[in-house]
Order: sequence, then structure tokens, then C-alpha cells
Amino acid sequence: MPVFSSLKKAAGAAALAALLTAAGCSTPQTPAEDAADAAAGVRPDLSKLYEAPEKLRASCVSEAPLSVHNTFEAIRFDCPQLAVKANVIEMYDAGWRIEAVDVGEDSTGTDGVKAMPLTITIRKIF
Repeated sequence: MPVFSSLKKAAGAAALAALLTAAGCSTPQTPAEDAADAAAGVRPDLSKLYEAPEKLRASCVSEAPLSVHNTFEAIRFDCPQLAVKANVIEMYDAGWRIEAVDVGEDSTGTDGVKAMPLTITIRKIF
């Protein structure tokens, strides 16, 4: 009987590890306003990021300022030249690299948190 008990514990631990791994992979890393869409399975159309010609350069403006509440990876950038809104991870996956980051004038919110608007310049590498 002790063998079956240890097998059950090992199987339970393996199942828990697999569940935690799957949960970590499926957690959206999007801003709060996009969390509802991500939970509903709605994905933005990023085809223009992938289909853009190599060496194309574009400028994108953050939809939300950089702050303690909005990490750089989670901020969505509006790229009017490409007619697309994406975060830097989605841009990176599509072959874009950041050439420059322009940090705008910081402001302090009512909660005392500093926030800074960002403009990035990106270039299509592949």
C-alpha cells in the first residue's frame, strides 16, 4: 500500500505542476482595458506587422503612459502608419526592433504615481 500512496502523491504533484505551468502560459500580459478582450479570446489583427516590408521604419505612441501600474511590456502602442495597435512583445515576434524611445514629460496622478507617455521608433528587421 505505501507504494500506491507515494505514486498518488507523485501523480498529484505532477498534475499540479502541469496545471500551474498551463495557467502561467495562458495569463494575458495586456493592459487592464484589454483584459476583457483577452479573456474573451479576442486577438488584435497583427497581420500588417508581419506583412510590412523589411527596413520599414515607423513611429508608435503609447496608449497609456508608463507607470508603476503599466509596465513597458504591457503597454499597447498605436502605430498609425501601420494601422495597428500592439505591445512590444507582439512587435518583436513580428520582426520589429526598437530603435529609439522618446519619453515625454512626466505627470503625477491623483494617487501620487508618476506617469510618462512614450513614443517609440521601430524598424522591421525580418
